[in-house]
Amino acid sequence: MRSRTVLFIVLVVAIAFAAAYLGVSAGAPRAAGKPPTTTTASSPAGSTDNRTPGPGPARSPTAPSQQTVQNLGPPKAVPPKAVPPKAVPPQAAPPQACSSTAAAQPPAVTILSDPPPSPTDPMHFGQVSTTSFDDSAHISMSGDYQALTTTFSKFEIATGRSVENGSGECDVTRSLSMTLPVTGPGQAGKLGFYVQGYAWTDQGASAQLTLRGNGQVKVQRFPAGFDDSYVLALEFPVTPGATYTLSVQLEVHQNPGTGGNADVDMLSIDSQLT
Repeated sequence: MRSRTVLFIVLVVAIAFAAAYLGVSAGAPRAAGKPPTTTTASSPAGSTDNRTPGPGPARSPTAPSQQTVQNLGPPKAVPPKAVPPKAVPPQAAPPQACSSTAAAQPPAVTILSDPPPSPTDPMHFGQVSTTSFDDSAHISMSGDYQALTTTFSKFEIATGRSVENGSGECDVTRSLSMTLPVTGPGQAGKLGFYVQGYAWTDQGASAQLTLRGNGQVKVQRFPAGFDDSYVLALEFPVTPGATYTLSVQLEVHQNPGTGGNADVDMLSIDSQLT
């Protein structure tokens, strides 16, 4: 009985010491500044994460934070600057025509002279022809067939609103051609070709008469303000057995926008062999 009591006392004392020891161990203060060591799967054995964090990378004082950059969004596109248009020099307006269509040339008519008699001496004209728009043209031959006169009653150009029978066209041209055969046993001679008529041109208008024959050209101009009769001559050598063609061109021009009036006619053409 006594042995059991002693054993019980020994156990109580042992338990008291053990409890006192455990209490002291549990309440012992940990070392300040040292976090408990934790081993992770990525840390090698025996390594410790007890590292003092560094100051980290230095930031630029002007660099915006990531959050600020995200708020700004993508940069806006700058629209291209408009280039000012180049200055275009002013263009002069085209002259105003007095009509929308050109004056049409009337149909041509050919007038023939009487045929000459059988060859005689000296040199003379053969059968002469005249082609123009004037169907009233008339050819008169002298008795010796060395001279002829062609008269006209319609070979006239009138332009302008205030002129009788005025066409109202700015530019009007009328032409004529004559075929003059020279025949006979005579020696070479000379042919004279003389055109006459009357011309009147108001301010803002002008006219021109042109003769062509045997490589020669003669021009008679009628400026604004002309009011008179005219004679234009063309002379050149001829040889019997040859045929000569001469042409006459009459032009009247009205300056656009001026309303200039003009009236020019061709009354007759005289031809002579000498």
